Amino acid sequence: MNHKSLLLLFAGCLIAVSTPAQTIRNVRIETQGESLVVVYDLEGDPCIRYDIGLRIVERGGRVHIPMGVSGNMRSVMPGQRHRIFWQVTRDVESLQGEVAAELSILHEEVVPVLRFKPVYAGGGSSNAFLSMILPGTGDIFVNGDETPLIRPGYIMLAYAGSVLMAYSSHSAAKEHYTAYRQAVQQYEMDSHYEKAVYYRDNARFYTFLAGTIWVADVLRVAVKGSMNRKQYNAQPVAFTAGIKNGVPAAGLQFTF
Repeated sequence: MNHKSLLLLFAGCLIAVSTPAQTIRNVRIETQGESLVVVYDLEGDPCIRYDIGLRIVERGGRVHIPMGVSGNMRSVMPGQRHRIFWQVTRDVESLQGEVAAELSILHEEVVPVLRFKPVYAGGGSSNAFLSMILPGTGDIFVNGDETPLIRPGYIMLAYAGSVLMAYSSHSAAKEHYTAYRQAVQQYEMDSHYEKAVYYRDNARFYTFLAGTIWVADVLRVAVKGSMNRKQYNAQPVAFTAGIKNGVPAAGLQFTF
């Protein structure tokens, strides 16, 4: 077949094949050198791969089952502008006049899908280790979709602020106590001593506050995480099987 004979081809009939599960749409014929190109869109289940069958019908009724083909015909995913290339001269000497492309779905293959998603509202008690590093971080993972009474960000700020105030007060207490010991006037000694005691008490208070926040948050995250596990009984690995649209289906699911 030469280029001139290919130019006589027309997309005279655009055929769409439809079932409840999948649809072939927008079938059109193009030419590329000495090849005929069938372009189509495929709608269907993204978990299924489809084998596509192709027939070329001439205007006079003559039917060709192309053999010298390549492109999107085996294990095709749903999508747009799939292409099938037919090297016409490998099967017939020439094509003349108007031709039509008929596409059909020959086979469906279910592809197991890995689904990475948690099947329970929040994380487990192991998130308490995160709160040991910084209170509030473990709450982010165990809260799930719930709105807590105290948001994790506030817990982080309260803990960090308490630690900072404890350190600052401790440093100020040391400075004033050193100044008290070096003072020679009584009024200076009294002033620095009072300030040293004041900042010492502040340091103790903020240290106690930071420790309380740390312990409370670690315990809270551990208990909430344990309740999440018990309530939803999440399994780390699950295998499922069944029938989907009349086709046997199997899936492997990981949760974390």
